[in-house]
Amino acid sequence: MRTLTPKERMLATVLATVVFLAANLIGVRWIAQQIRASKMTVARLKAENAQVRLLLEEKPYWMARKQWLVEHPLEVFNEQRSGPEFTETVRSSVERHGLTLTRNTLLPLERSGQLVTTLIELDMKGSLEAMTRWIYSVQKPGDDQFLRKFTLKKAEDGNTMELNVVLGKVFTTSEMAVSP
Repeated sequence: MRTLTPKERMLATVLATVVFLAANLIGVRWIAQQIRASKMTVARLKAENAQVRLLLEEKPYWMARKQWLVEHPLEVFNEQRSGPEFTETVRSSVERHGLTLTRNTLLPLERSGQLVTTLIELDMKGSLEAMTRWIYSVQKPGDDQFLRKFTLKKAEDGNTMELNVVLGKVFTTSEMAVSP
């Protein structure tokens, strides 16, 4: 093999320098991309860590609720009994609060896993105070009842209020297991 001339050596040196600089540029870009990805991963993990710490701080709050659920299990649903009993309970509650029930319609059941929801649409008339007391009474903890829809307006006579409400009660289809 022959020796390189000075011009060939210079060209070889320039070529090696250009290849070296190009490789370094590509390498630096790759390293910068890896650093950015790592920083994003670290930021995501820090956010997850903060979220988990918040959940751990809330553990006593949720454990108290879990204990309450164990002590106050949902009523077991009975196809023949649950709907009519709920309707009768609501009707007597409305009358007990001095309200006049003008419509009482049992709506179709809603099922979700082990839960069954019985819904009743009610129209009633009475004083605002009586309605407020009735609404408060049907949403007591442990009754497993909730208001789905609520419309309150002044009656045409101007002295009473008209309330249209969809009231629901949640039942279980069987004994529900509580996670440890």
